[in-house]
Amino acid sequence: MPRLLSYVTRKPDFADKSISYISTTWPSDLPSLLLSYIDGVAGQNLSFRSRLLRGWSKFRIQMHSWLRPLTILPSQQVQALPSSKEYPYGKCDTVLAHVTSPSGAPTTLVVQVRAVFALSMRGNALPPDLSYPLLYMQCFAFIATLAEQPEIGMYTVRHIFVENIDGGRYRAGAIIPILDIMHAVELILKYGVVASRDATSETSLEMYDEFYLNCFSSKEFYYTIHNAL
Repeated sequence: MPRLLSYVTRKPDFADKSISYISTTWPSDLPSLLLSYIDGVAGQNLSFRSRLLRGWSKFRIQMHSWLRPLTILPSQQVQALPSSKEYPYGKCDTVLAHVTSPSGAPTTLVVQVRAVFALSMRGNALPPDLSYPLLYMQCFAFIATLAEQPEIGMYTVRHIFVENIDGGRYRAGAIIPILDIMHAVELILKYGVVASRDATSETSLEMYDEFYLNCFSSKEFYYTIHNAL
């Protein structure tokens, strides 16, 4: 019996949009990452590469309890709102996810979900791995464990950055299927010596690089994180 179910609403927030559309709404590396993901699943299939997209601003995850396996817990909402006047940086939640590293090894990371979308079902039948909704995410690296900071009792994570050819840096992104999500997480801002007065619950993920992973947000997450890491 699966422990977790991830799902979106039947009606998407947008539909029949091209890959070029998402490049104007979300981070610039999303189109190239999506095409690479499609090629990795189906080869360089022009039909799938040119397939229109549908997308959502949120999804839900629901799981069985670690403590009472026959009990289904209330669903958790994960938001992935693009930037707007109300949310200049977007409003994008963080989750724990199974991720395949560049070396091909499976690992568990904290990620921020930036976009939720799926290939249109119109046209030739999609391979199973392209039939599910996909997530564009930006990753955090674990930089300190519980054992390394027992006085805090939490992990520390940091945004992962990559460099442009011109020397600039941007946050590392990736595409994963929605089925790889494990649990919603709560990050606590690591202020450092001086705290910015401009940091709020809506902007702190974009303004700071390091955070504590709150292992104590719930008993269920405590068991999830200790079974995953």
